[in-house]
Amino acid sequence: MIIKFLKKHLWDLFLGASLVAVTLGVLLYFSLSKKDANLHAMVYHKDQLVLNIDLSSIGDEEIRYYPVEGKNGELTIAAGHNKVAIKESTCPTHYCVNQGFISSSNQTLVCAHNEISIVIDGEFSREVII
Repeated sequence: MIIKFLKKHLWDLFLGASLVAVTLGVLLYFSLSKKDANLHAMVYHKDQLVLNIDLSSIGDEEIRYYPVEGKNGELTIAAGHNKVAIKESTCPTHYCVNQGFISSSNQTLVCAHNEISIVIDGEFSREVII
């Protein structure tokens, strides 16, 4: 009975196993890759660039702080090696502070109360770390 099932569905099993193997390979590649070449944190007030921080030049254990004036007060930006966060803000909800550090270009920090947004920009190099 099992042999009959295997003969009938051999190609289905092979295709399913192949898809699982390819998916795991792609996930492994992206999880072991390093993205950190020439990253910059671009800080905008409304649509105007007010600060450009070179994140790749900051040391691994170093954190630098930058004050930025927003619409309703000042906020403090914390920048480390290839990461950035809003450390302090005058906004009432502090959602922007609770977001923590971001380190990828597909993430954005926003303080709507102060009309400040932070975007990571730069050239990415991909090296596989084994």
